Amino acid sequence: MMDFILNLAKWIMAGAGSVFALAKGLKEVVSLIDMCVDLKRKLANRKNDDEQK
Repeated sequence: MMDFILNLAKWIMAGAGSVFALAKGLKEVVSLIDMCVDLKRKLANRKNDDEQK
C-alpha cells in the first residue's frame, strides 16, 4: 500500500511539473503573439505617418 501512495505522489508531482511547463510555454506564446501585434501596430502607424507627410 505504501508503494502505491508513493507512486501516486510521483505521478502527481510529474503532472504538476508538466502543467507548469505547459503554462510557461503558453505564456511564451502569448508574449510572442503580443509582440507581433505590437509590431504590426507600429508598422501601421508608421505607414499612416508616411502617407500624411
